[in-house]
Amino acid sequence: MRIIGICGGSGSGKTTLANNLKQHFGCKKMAYIGCDSYYKKNNDLSFKKRSKLNFDHPDLIDFELLFDDLNSLKNLEKIYIPKYSYKTHKRLKTKRPQNPRSLIVLEGLHILYDNRILNLIDYCIFLDLDYKIRLKRRIKRDIMSRNRTKEDTIRRFLQMSEPMYKKYIKSKKTKADLILKCKKINIKKIITLINTFS
Repeated sequence: MRIIGICGGSGSGKTTLANNLKQHFGCKKMAYIGCDSYYKKNNDLSFKKRSKLNFDHPDLIDFELLFDDLNSLKNLEKIYIPKYSYKTHKRLKTKRPQNPRSLIVLEGLHILYDNRILNLIDYCIFLDLDYKIRLKRRIKRDIMSRNRTKEDTIRRFLQMSEPMYKKYIKSKKTKADLILKCKKINIKKIITLINTFS
């Protein structure tokens, strides 16, 4: 079993790349795990307080659970991945079952932050895009799928996402095995690269 990490700032294309890889390799060979699924519960907070949380801060990720789940997969054990709602800002009661696969793709803002997670990753790709491109993508995504206005998205990006990117994410890119600065990723080259590990 190999774990491939995909890291980068908000709007850098992490989820898109992971989904493209899943489409190519298929569910029988590859398991896709998004770090967003591992946001802490925060169920004890009111919706108003949860809405003000900075979800780009690494403290909001349940690294303990993520580490345990990745280890379980490595031990060929079935796991149950949490489901997170971007509308209510808390975990759902239902979980997604995931069986072990020969290839695990883990994507998220902070997969290089926690050394326990970093040590489990066999190869990591960092998507290093200009913030203007990432902001444009973020606006499109949040309006379409997260029920946010353009103004709110820009505010959150500039006041929360980008400062966290500069403080916690950008500085970790040297830990990645491959840094991609291109706007359009050559998926065929990535697939060829991954095949050398799996």
